[in-house]
Amino acid sequence: MQETAYSVPIYVTANSLVNERVSLMDAIEIARNAGADGFEVRRELLPARLDAAEVEAVRQQLQMFPSSAAYSIPLSLFREGRFEREPLQRALTEARAFGCRLAKFSPIGVERGESAFAGLDDLCALVRGEAAEMMVTVENDQSLVSGDLDLWTRFFARAADCSIRMTFDLGNWLCVGGDPLQAAQRLGRYVTYIHAKSVELSAGQCVAHPIRAAATAHPAFAYLPGNVPRAIEFPISVGTHDEISTALRSYVNLLRSGNFATS
Repeated sequence: MQETAYSVPIYVTANSLVNERVSLMDAIEIARNAGADGFEVRRELLPARLDAAEVEAVRQQLQMFPSSAAYSIPLSLFREGRFEREPLQRALTEARAFGCRLAKFSPIGVERGESAFAGLDDLCALVRGEAAEMMVTVENDQSLVSGDLDLWTRFFARAADCSIRMTFDLGNWLCVGGDPLQAAQRLGRYVTYIHAKSVELSAGQCVAHPIRAAATAHPAFAYLPGNVPRAIEFPISVGTHDEISTALRSYVNLLRSGNFATS
């Protein structure tokens, strides 16, 4: 991803801002006005069929940020131990169309067992070839498989010669009963992008909330790369667009400092 004037680029995810009153284009403008360095486009918030003119309009707005955009796709790299080439290629094509240089996929999506990573060699060949100019990452989400540190460790050990890296979501570890500090100790070397939010369990659901200030840096940062992008991923809807931008700016500064808590 492109370098910025800051040592720690701060991103804003589309799902933090987009709602019935804030369009995607509004969200991009709000994030830029709030001092964000980059923006994460979410595939689930886009229409099923993408209009070329609308994609180009979004691309032009994303280019106004200091850092290249990220693209989030709710698609697992693996299904039953093997990856599906066509959906992956389509997702990467969409990411390029928006000018994104990082593509974030859902968890590795495999079952425990000897054949769990049977398709990894073919996947790595595709990533090294067709996605050589892009950073491909997988994220720990709120599914149970995401809490399996042994599975993650095995995956990255097997993918040592592959350019796939990790999006590390600080809040999601808590959603699956995990410990983000322990996860950072085990997986920090593979992390190239960080999501930040506070979470609470309510009626069996994991609900995202804004991070809050703390006197010291989040303990996981002792084991995570200090210069990789950090993204705000919690809902912010506090009034007018200007009011949202003002609130967002405070979170951008807080996330950049690292002095916040997620639990």
